Amino acid sequence: MGGLIEKTKACISDFFGRCQQVLDAENISSGFELQIATFSNYNVRVEEIVEASSWEAKPHALSVFLQSLDTRGGWGSEAIECGLMHALTEHTKRPLDQIILIGDAPANLIEEVKYKREQFGEIYWSTQAPTWSPMGIQTIDAAGVLAKIQAVKPVPLHAYYMQRRAEGSFAQMSGATGGGTHQKLDVNSRAGAQLLTDAVCKQILSSLGGKALEDAYERMKPSFNH
Repeated sequence: MGGLIEKTKACISDFFGRCQQVLDAENISSGFELQIATFSNYNVRVEEIVEASSWEAKPHALSVFLQSLDTRGGWGSEAIECGLMHALTEHTKRPLDQIILIGDAPANLIEEVKYKREQFGEIYWSTQAPTWSPMGIQTIDAAGVLAKIQAVKPVPLHAYYMQRRAEGSFAQMSGATGGGTHQKLDVNSRAGAQLLTDAVCKQILSSLGGKALEDAYERMKPSFNH
């Protein structure tokens, strides 16, 4: 995931700049905010298993947040369910337009959640109430958290997998949400930064104006490179 973090650091200004250019060209005054959250695994402490930026309408603070991140955790399938618990908390405060998930490993199965929580002990995890999940860190899988998110208000999850091992899991998660999509994202290719930028920008613009803004983005792409 280190490669993804580095690519995102390089692309964050482009996310905002390109989207704003499209909105200006289409005479749309609506703005948008973006939050970045990372998830790890149950072999790190609660303060590190989910880390999130503030909601930002400008790129600087998000770039600063990304500069502070390091990859940690590992351990096969990842605690995507914890990242989604954070999304649930935010969605409950103010409905999200969409969730964009990018990763290189599948989500923990419920059996893996139970096993991995033994690293620090079930008492440790069950008694935590961090800001990203003030109702506690439940023994639950990603599908269970997604169901809770959809119960608040349906929101699409767009999943971009970096390794084939994650494809099935990511397809399942996106398919459990209305309008969710999934596709491969090769951030290690020469075109990786472009793929990442296009993916995020299109999803942001889609939530603001549907396919019309996605098409406008495609039309304007040649001008972004000059």
